[in-house]
Amino acid sequence: VHFGGIALNPVSSTTTFISISVIIQVLVFISLGAMADYGRWRKILLVVWTVVGALAVIGFGFLSHHSMWWVAGLLTIIANVAYGASTVFYNAYLPILVDAHPDVHAKVKEEKGLTDAAIAYRDGVQNKMSTHGYAAGYLAGITLAAICVVLTMLMPGEGLVEDESCHRAITPPPTVQRLSIALAGGWWLAFSFITFFTLRTRAGPVLPAGKNYLLEGWKTLGRTIKKAKKYRDAFTMLGLWMLYSDGFSTIGAVGILFGQQDMCMGTIELVVLALEVPVCSLIGNYLFLGAQKCLKWDNKRMVICNLVLYSTLCVYGLIGLIPGVSFGLKSMVEIYIFAIVHGVCIGSLQSYSRTLFADIIPSAHEGEFFSLYGITDRGSSWIGPLIVAAVVQSSGQIRYVLFYILFVFVASIFGLAFAIDPLRGMKASGRVEEAEVELREEAEEETRGGVEMGEVESIVKRGEEEKETDRV
Repeated sequence: VHFGGIALNPVSSTTTFISISVIIQVLVFISLGAMADYGRWRKILLVVWTVVGALAVIGFGFLSHHSMWWVAGLLTIIANVAYGASTVFYNAYLPILVDAHPDVHAKVKEEKGLTDAAIAYRDGVQNKMSTHGYAAGYLAGITLAAICVVLTMLMPGEGLVEDESCHRAITPPPTVQRLSIALAGGWWLAFSFITFFTLRTRAGPVLPAGKNYLLEGWKTLGRTIKKAKKYRDAFTMLGLWMLYSDGFSTIGAVGILFGQQDMCMGTIELVVLALEVPVCSLIGNYLFLGAQKCLKWDNKRMVICNLVLYSTLCVYGLIGLIPGVSFGLKSMVEIYIFAIVHGVCIGSLQSYSRTLFADIIPSAHEGEFFSLYGITDRGSSWIGPLIVAAVVQSSGQIRYVLFYILFVFVASIFGLAFAIDPLRGMKASGRVEEAEVELREEAEEETRGGVEMGEVESIVKRGEEEKETDRV
């Protein structure tokens, strides 16, 4: 295709559109992240970007000719930006819903403050919320993927393309591709209506008069960066998340490349491999939640545990470089096991990373900080693919990429272990003080209520005495 006067092959044009969408995402996240913390905008922006993204995905179903490649590129940009933005506002609700949970309020009141026991209880409620959310997403993904597989099998083919290296048909019918993508957009939109109609707005403070919503996002970002020392745990977590989120994204791509290049997996094998990950992620979310309950570990330890497992996976793959060794991602069975471990870890790691970050960001700035969370995630998404391309181009061996991924995970483990203190982060963000203020306000209300009830009882008693006097 010709893009801006430059001839690009289809793969390069796709990555170009995705890169453009990432740049736009950064601008949107910064501009609207802080805006979501004021008034009713968090719910409004969640609804708007969800609808825009879903409709863009549905639009792929109407692209029936290759000459409409530029429309596909435009829809890719819109859908990617909208998905990222809606995720930011969705994540920003997590700490708000946890702090408003009646069981959390009751526990803080029982402990007379946000003690260690109250913090542990709050983390438990937050982890359940986050785990259930990710699990529901993975379950939906599995269901939709299964529907698309059935459609692929039932719909008539339009001619398959033989892969030259493996001599197997690997390209699915184009009509099924378009229908599956459009179905994903319809699924996204349909189930979002549950959120639209049941999620309370939970409005934030009103934007001060004379300030502009869009400009305030950039100004707030500047003020927040100046306070990086105060919120050092939150900013350190952002840096580590940028590092290891690229690691687990890249390791998934490496597994697929192993299957395609080294094992010559066909379409059916790759479909099974792709379905393994969400199924195991669903199981892994609840597996690690149960393990945390038994071990009584905090969120930081759970993140480290997942990273250790990922590091072990990298080491196992690197064993395959040793001459004469018959294992180390050298068979199809090992690739399937690789996908199982990756699936079990990725959902849990995403969930615990989100809850750990939600604990240490300042209250009433959730949208702003989760926009930075989204930026760091998207901002590193180009590093892994670039390293994969460079390694494969220079050596022809995908296995060497595991050295980079192992370094990323090990560095993140040490960073979390020695640079992140969740309790210090909660105190710096004001969440501990906020809980204590709410507790005092509740106590004052109960005191006022007690005084008012006492006055009422006194009036009733005097009235009864007067009636008795009149009777006598």
